[in-house]
Amino acid sequence: MLVGSGETVVVGGLLDKSVSDTADKVPLLGDIPVIGALFRSTSKKVSKRNLMLFIRPTVIRDRDEYRQASSGQYTAFNDAQSKQRGKENNDAMLSNDLLEIYPRQDTAAFRQVSAAIDAFNLGGNL
Repeated sequence: MLVGSGETVVVGGLLDKSVSDTADKVPLLGDIPVIGALFRSTSKKVSKRNLMLFIRPTVIRDRDEYRQASSGQYTAFNDAQSKQRGKENNDAMLSNDLLEIYPRQDTAAFRQVSAAIDAFNLGGNL
């Protein structure tokens, strides 16, 4: 499946079916043969779930864009987590320096992938 940057793909069809049987009874009276059925009950519950994944890839070609996007996402996540907990959690937050990508000596692989992405976006071949 080929998807452009920023487009959303939905993956579905992951089904889960669970069945649970429960039995309730009045102690001692539910164990009596014949009339014990009046003092006990059984129930069966069937539940089905369908898992759907929504995937939206974003291609980032520039290191500065990556740093800005990852820092923004990280900050938004920590803000939401702090609000959910009802208190500030600044001690557990990582600094933006830890999110920085350090340049590698060999950037030929990066250029090759970048060229393939450009060719895909233009509808051409390598």
